Amino acid sequence: MIGVDAGLDDSANSLNVVLSEVNTNIVPGILSRFPSVSVAAGGQGEDVKRMLNSMVTSMVAALIVMFTILMIAAGSVGQAFLIIALIPMGLVGAVFGHLIVGIPLSFLSFLGVAALAGIIVNDSVVFIACCSTLIRQGGISPRRAAFRTGLRRFRPILLTTITTAAGVAPLIFQTSAGGQFLIPIAVSLAFGLIFGTFLTLVLLPCVLTLMGDSRRRRLNTKRRKPVIAAAAAAMTASEGP
Repeated sequence: MIGVDAGLDDSANSLNVVLSEVNTNIVPGILSRFPSVSVAAGGQGEDVKRMLNSMVTSMVAALIVMFTILMIAAGSVGQAFLIIALIPMGLVGAVFGHLIVGIPLSFLSFLGVAALAGIIVNDSVVFIACCSTLIRQGGISPRRAAFRTGLRRFRPILLTTITTAAGVAPLIFQTSAGGQFLIPIAVSLAFGLIFGTFLTLVLLPCVLTLMGDSRRRRLNTKRRKPVIAAAAAAMTASEGP
């Protein structure tokens, strides 16, 4: 058994990049020359793998609990699913943020996405609740309700995004060696939140309008059926002997 130990300079590279380089360029050459050799990662790489598996399980359980609570609170499976669907879309913003800053995705990046999920869900829940209240109490169309809700919630949601992104910006641009591990978290949170704000203010109202129009058409169809049946019965009775 041969053990290879090495230290990692976080300011120069990340664990994922080093492991990928080793597994892509070094390990295949060793295995091709010595097929009976087996390779296993330990230390920080093993700890990260174990934490990642635990985090995936916890995230799935958290999403199930969140979906159940949202479904009960909103009274709609479609709205609960819509809110949950915005979370992976926020991940797109985090990925683009890493590309812009020039750092690779890592385990810490997903910790930032986990924090980002809470903010996106909170903004979406408030938006949908306001829209549903306008439809029930104001008696207006879903399209008009979504438009008014966008006007009402635009400033609070935008201020939340600006203040949060500005708060984590110093972490993104700091250069100290001890704080390098915070950069992926800050990048995921800041850029994911900016993209999530676009989703909340643009995509969410559009989908809510489509869902509301579809629900209204179904209700109108159900209301027409008894009227049509009654009219047909009346015509049949008038044509009788």
